Amino acid sequence: MEKTLPEIYAVVVNWNRKEDTIACLGWLSNQVGVIVHIVVVDNGSIDDPNPAIALSFPTAHFIKLAKNLGFAGGYNAGIRWAIDQGAEYIFIVNNDTLADKNLLLSLITNFREGVGIVGPAIFLAASPNELWSQGGHIDPILLEARDDHGRKKQLPLLPEERDFLSGCAMLIKREVFDQVGIFDERFFLYYEDMDFCLRVIKKGFHLLIVPQARLYHRVSQSSGGSNSPQERYFMAYSSAVYFKKHMRLWQMPLILIYRFTSAILWTLRLLIHNKINSIIAYWKGLFNGWIRGTNLL
Repeated sequence: MEKTLPEIYAVVVNWNRKEDTIACLGWLSNQVGVIVHIVVVDNGSIDDPNPAIALSFPTAHFIKLAKNLGFAGGYNAGIRWAIDQGAEYIFIVNNDTLADKNLLLSLITNFREGVGIVGPAIFLAASPNELWSQGGHIDPILLEARDDHGRKKQLPLLPEERDFLSGCAMLIKREVFDQVGIFDERFFLYYEDMDFCLRVIKKGFHLLIVPQARLYHRVSQSSGGSNSPQERYFMAYSSAVYFKKHMRLWQMPLILIYRFTSAILWTLRLLIHNKINSIIAYWKGLFNGWIRGTNLL
């Protein structure tokens, strides 16, 4: 009897960068050992990418959103559609990524009992030997990633368990969404993956990093680049939403001291590089997140 290939629904969100999206769909469509159903969500782009995408990838399903709903809202639209189609495995991946033809097969073959999410080792596209994320562990008191995505650590030889994986690329079992839900749309950009991973772990699922699966990422393309005003705003705002959501009363004093110290250090870093607009945006994000509780960029 011929063996049936596993089917994966790959959800890609586009926002005004259709060239990146088309390049991403290129490597997704060339995956071996699996059947890939491509779902493209356009997050309210000014330039409609559908004609160009349909020309090169006519079988891709296209979802057009009226406005930009951010990372969580964009991916949720694709996840909901994939679940409606009966998807058992859903792969969310940033559109500014590249990978070889074996990525998804390497990931899906590492699922075992109790594992809900697997992710690749992620490297910088501009420096392919420089590790950007291998997931990491969450400090049980401060609730923050405590090892900088493992960027300075050696990759393991075999898959290892993690407390969180980067939302840049995750292969997720359908039952995770059934039990945990989808991404929290209060996170427009950043920290939605940390929040999701915490919720997944609390439901008893395990997360694995698969070092043999390698993805290459062009960092911060959608937020204007590292330390831009927009990137600093959403990092600050989303961090406030995350900590307010997950911290318990006994953790509050330590987390508030930790976050205030972090804010001062970030201000000094940005000041050294004369990024005044980024400083203003950063503190505005903190104020809106901690005090207003509303995104008012």
